[in-house]
Amino acid sequence: MSNNPVAILAAMEQEAKAIFPKGNQEELNGIPVLKGTLENGNDYICMIAGVGPMRAAKGALELCRLSPSILVSMGVSGGLAPGMNAGDVIVGTSVHSDIPGIDAWHETETDREARKDFLPALDNYPRGPLMGVAKPVMEVEKKFALHDRSGALAVDMESLSAANIATGHKTPFAVIRAVSDCSQCALPKVILQSLDESGNTKAWPIIKAMLKKPSLLFKMIRLGKDYSKALKGLGKIFK
Repeated sequence: MSNNPVAILAAMEQEAKAIFPKGNQEELNGIPVLKGTLENGNDYICMIAGVGPMRAAKGALELCRLSPSILVSMGVSGGLAPGMNAGDVIVGTSVHSDIPGIDAWHETETDREARKDFLPALDNYPRGPLMGVAKPVMEVEKKFALHDRSGALAVDMESLSAANIATGHKTPFAVIRAVSDCSQCALPKVILQSLDESGNTKAWPIIKAMLKKPSLLFKMIRLGKDYSKALKGLGKIFK
């Protein structure tokens, strides 16, 4: 057991509470966090940093100042590879970059040893490359193109910038992601309009879009079910 906490970076409150439903709610420099103890006896702090690379970088910086045993990016992701289904969980061995000016991350031996020491539960999940982007990937064609170019299994907006902050602070890093939309699933544009940078969902843009296009209701129901599968996948990791 280490005196240094395991630091978890999540973008949205739903993700954090799915991972740690019994975490104690506090704040770190004005940013909401959940705190508690893992089953292996290590303390954890899970920061709800908000959506996107900039929020993730700020949150990762705050967490690295705590000198954590390891910094972990956790949350939902978009599937890129055929066969990746909603609820599937992946441990990243690398994060390719689709963001100009931000370097790709590749797991080092130090990262791997820290992951095995402090988060042995992650050994139960498949591993592979991921992709970091600045904006959500909405179109099926772009999902396929990103996979063809990089071999990445899934995509998210936070892990890459968090990895770069961790590397700069010589902090071991890991990433684990649960798929919320498969590679063959296009996301309606109203998703962007309904989600703010803090990860909170605004209902009115969705309602207005469905009033204009009632068939959108069925797609939103399916996406909601798939998102729930991803959250359930995250919730099983530390049980």
